[in-house]
Amino acid sequence: MRGDVVELAKLLINEDTTAPPGNEKKCARVLRDYFQDLHLDDCTVQLDEFAPGRANLLVKVGPGRPGLVLSGHIDVVPAGDLTKWATGPFDAHVRRGKLYGRGAVDMKGAVAAMACAVGSAKGSKLKRRLVFAATAGEEVDTVGLESLLNQKKLTREDAMYCVIGEPSELKPVRGHRGGPSLMVKFAGRSAHASKPELGANAVEMCARFMMEVESWEKKLGRQRDKDLGVTILTNTVVRGGTKSNVIPDSCELEIDCRTIMRHDRAYILDGLQKITERVTDHQKEIKVSIESNVDCPPFLTPRGHPLVRLCEEVSGNESTIAGYGTEAPWYVAAGIPTVVLGPGSVFMAHKPDEYIEVRDAGRASSVYSELIRRVCS
Repeated sequence: MRGDVVELAKLLINEDTTAPPGNEKKCARVLRDYFQDLHLDDCTVQLDEFAPGRANLLVKVGPGRPGLVLSGHIDVVPAGDLTKWATGPFDAHVRRGKLYGRGAVDMKGAVAAMACAVGSAKGSKLKRRLVFAATAGEEVDTVGLESLLNQKKLTREDAMYCVIGEPSELKPVRGHRGGPSLMVKFAGRSAHASKPELGANAVEMCARFMMEVESWEKKLGRQRDKDLGVTILTNTVVRGGTKSNVIPDSCELEIDCRTIMRHDRAYILDGLQKITERVTDHQKEIKVSIESNVDCPPFLTPRGHPLVRLCEEVSGNESTIAGYGTEAPWYVAAGIPTVVLGPGSVFMAHKPDEYIEVRDAGRASSVYSELIRRVCS
């Protein structure tokens, strides 16, 4: 099985599905061909093209009773500075027991492991439905999974459980914080730096705003969730100014949010609006706008849930809480209890020379096969 996983993962990695723009249809076709060649009994294979060049791959095997979804995304983050890669990021290769390439660990290695596990169920007498979902756009806006759910192509009538293969070192992840994607824009007025009083300095206003965010985060930290910890707000990106002798008339601030259940999107936006009112009280000429394009809710599956216990038993690891976001909240919102369980370390993701250990990918496929047997057979 390990060799099959590696060969399929190579084919997936070799397709450049950097998001944006995505172009996931190329990867979805590879998976479609793989499943069609298997000739599984009682199986439907659907290439779900929801936009030009953008597609999910949805496979359903077995009877109609709700069973198990194995899910993973097929888009990847940009490769970045190519000079920092030993070889091309979309030229998958194995060296010293490691499979290299963009998406190897996040998460085409896991997608291949899941696909091969589904393939290994050929000939089994399934009592519950087995679903494989390869989704597009997770790294940007979860547009692929939302397309499947909104069109009712994937519902809780298909599955009572979902397992997502994000890298977790094969430790079951039963929860993670959420958070909206935030952009704060400051619009002032330019002037010569020798006469700053004639302008309205957007960069200085941004600096005041950042200090207020830092202070508010400390207050939010007093409210701890026993599972997810505390909400974290971090000023991460600032863009502003044109020249050292020009008062900047615009500035942009990106804030990374990691929120617990009680601090939802509306709560965070309300708090930032109050900060806006305070910092602009003495400088009405500067306008501040807050944009929130993507909101990943937090998710939590209780420690004692049957799916958590099953994943702990099959993987041999205790469940944990992750620091990163996944598509799990959308499955949970659709009524499907979810656990994240995948091979490799998230600390190898989003960096040059990304890799996954070949043995870990093979072991993951065995774990997924056992989950299929326990839930569906």
